[in-house]
Amino acid sequence: MAELIGNSAASIGNARNKKGDMSAVSMLSIGKAFGPEALNTIMALIGAKAVPADAICCGNVSHIPVAIAQALPLLITLLGDNVCCDDDVRKLHTSGAIDTIINAASMLERRRNEVRLKDG
Repeated sequence: MAELIGNSAASIGNARNKKGDMSAVSMLSIGKAFGPEALNTIMALIGAKAVPADAICCGNVSHIPVAIAQALPLLITLLGDNVCCDDDVRKLHTSGAIDTIINAASMLERRRNEVRLKDG
């Protein structure tokens, strides 16, 4: 991992053992290497969450209900038997239904947290 984020193994070990901190650049390198979600534990310290740049934007949400409505018939068909088998997951993944639901839920969770922070 140290090589992947451009750091020394000793520095990573010190951070893991809480004998030192990683620089901001090293932290951002983790996000670059593993995706922004890898920074969520750190971001949670400030009540934030890292998301990909192409994540659903709160300013453009009108498509969300339509996308979810388009995913629902397949969800009902595949999961209506009360079983979620591997083939069901493959079909849901291929159709984009899983990503649609995850993206919408992530955006709504982020907005809920923002509202909670405002409301104190």
